[in-house]
Amino acid sequence: MNPFGATPLNFGSGVRAGLTVFTSQAVLDGKLHGLKGKLYTKDTGVITSDGMVGQVLKIVGGSDDFKGASGTIAVAGQEVGGLASYTGEVCAGKPGK
Repeated sequence: MNPFGATPLNFGSGVRAGLTVFTSQAVLDGKLHGLKGKLYTKDTGVITSDGMVGQVLKIVGGSDDFKGASGTIAVAGQEVGGLASYTGEVCAGKPGK
């Protein structure tokens, strides 16, 4: 059970064509519950022809307070230029190791 609720990974009925599948790597820089640093992710997702996205970010490490971090973040919505929902779990790791 996800403590943050369900992520709306729903592209609507009839969506069959115009899907683009992608993989990427990202660096997220920010703060979370008093911790600061970068999160490094490997990502997989799908974008519809009208710009809706469903994406899973696997956390593979981090810096500063997030050194050794792990976890998964799901993203759904109009990510570029719109509103997207983020939900998941970040295990901070062990700073300084």
